[in-house]
Amino acid sequence: MEILCSDLNIWLDFVAAHNLTLSFLLPYVFITDGVVAREEILSPPELLDQLIAAGLVLVSLTNEEKDYSDDIFSRYKGISSADSRLLAIAKMRSIPVLTGDRKMREVAKSEGVQVFGTLWVLDSLLNSLLIDDSTFYKCIDYLLNDPSRRLPKDELRKRLALSARSERS
Repeated sequence: MEILCSDLNIWLDFVAAHNLTLSFLLPYVFITDGVVAREEILSPPELLDQLIAAGLVLVSLTNEEKDYSDDIFSRYKGISSADSRLLAIAKMRSIPVLTGDRKMREVAKSEGVQVFGTLWVLDSLLNSLLIDDSTFYKCIDYLLNDPSRRLPKDELRKRLALSARSERS
């Protein structure tokens, strides 16, 4: 099974979409840094426990990953310590990173790390027939209408427009 290193904002998107565990239907193992998870996943309070129960695996950084994380943090202005830790895991383990954070995406690309986001997860679920159209479009609609989520509105609207066209056909 392939492994993806996940950032917190992905899980918050799925909370907003009212489908926290949906991504775990995909044939991937989702990992994240245990230190980052315990420090950043504070609200809702049960979120970390729910993610672990669904299959999220907490990992520890190796010494090499810690050094690389420090290097990333010092070289790139505006990246958080947490994001540099997750990028170090992804880079050193040669796995993609799952994030919606713009700065983290930029740094990942600069570092040669493959990047996916929430919309990729939803598209993959739909294209793999792991969810039906109705579930997909409800998630997109929730995300589009939640002001706390920072997904590209034009991409969300494009997916909703496809829904409207397919319903008329």
